[in-house]
Amino acid sequence: IVGIILAALGIIFIAVSSKYLLKVAGPEQIPRELITDGVYSKVRNPIYTGVILLTIGWSLIWGAIYSFFIITAVVVLILLALIKFVEEPMMTKLFGDKFLEYRKRVSMFFPLPIGIALIVLVIIIIASIVTGLIPLT
Repeated sequence: IVGIILAALGIIFIAVSSKYLLKVAGPEQIPRELITDGVYSKVRNPIYTGVILLTIGWSLIWGAIYSFFIITAVVVLILLALIKFVEEPMMTKLFGDKFLEYRKRVSMFFPLPIGIALIVLVIIIIASIVTGLIPLT
């Protein structure tokens, strides 16, 4: 059930965020203005937040706890590299100080309370695996 909820939230995040982005970026995917309202007022990369939630949810739905760690870690590392080496430099070039201020004010993937809840969830899952409550076989 948790997996279904997370996957559904991921799809919703992707859909809502894409709608905002398409308004200012168009099909060429280069934003003409900095989006700081709606879901973008809570997280800087809500589409990627949706991808992460969908990945976690998918792993939980299929009961593949090992993939929860492996696939999610790979996805997060790829997204972090994309953000740090491609998107943030592009946004800084396009919007300068306005983007830098926005970056200081708004978290990358999850607002603080949700980020803390996800960290706690991961700790619980790890503890459950270590204690044998969740078998890996």
